[in-house]
Amino acid sequence: NCRSKFIGNYFNDKDISYCGICDNCINNKLSALSKDEFKIITDHIIYYLKTDSLKLDEIEKKLRPANKQHVREVINYLSAENIINTDKEGKIMLK
Repeated sequence: NCRSKFIGNYFNDKDISYCGICDNCINNKLSALSKDEFKIITDHIIYYLKTDSLKLDEIEKKLRPANKQHVREVINYLSAENIINTDKEGKIMLK
């Protein structure tokens, strides 16, 4: 998270935007997820979930050496698009 946004939110400034210059914003720019990597990670996650439900750490292990943050971004996207869901035990599965 952007440090400026975090501090602004702490002081109830909800309209503050990402600064683009703090260490977190710079790291986010440097580690941006490309379309090709997004597709590769998505395809692998769906492939693994076709046969079994898995916890996040299990998926991350299977996708090594992929960036964990990128894997989580793809999982968040798939969840938001109702392609996957998570049960009470934290296992991720296809819908």
